[in-house]
Amino acid sequence: IDSNDKIHANVEEEVILKLGIEFETEQDAYDFYNSYAHVVGFSIKRSKGHKGDKDGSRKWLDRVFCCSCEGIRGNDKRDDNVKCHCPETRCGCLEEMKINCRYSEKYCVVKFVSEHTHVLASSHKRIFLRSQRSINLA
Repeated sequence: IDSNDKIHANVEEEVILKLGIEFETEQDAYDFYNSYAHVVGFSIKRSKGHKGDKDGSRKWLDRVFCCSCEGIRGNDKRDDNVKCHCPETRCGCLEEMKINCRYSEKYCVVKFVSEHTHVLASSHKRIFLRSQRSINLA
């Protein structure tokens, strides 16, 4: 075991996802789930959610974050006209985290499924995952 593996093991212990964790904003929940996904080795996306008038402001009442491989691409009526199709990236993955703030002021994790149907990225390839990439301002 090299030093990088020890560092990743320490990070994995710190980023433990469980029901009942609270967040101030929807972005804080996204950032936490994204850091969890980086440690495990998958990319995430924002999925469905509901907005509502809670306290006079339109904010997310609940939101689902899921693995980027979630679901299966539907049929496209333009398939006959396309010469080269894009590769299929979704494979029906079940990984998701649902947050909710209907009953309190903070967002709370109400559902968490940690089941993948695909191979996870190795530690050397995690920086190339879509939700993990970032552009420097410089």
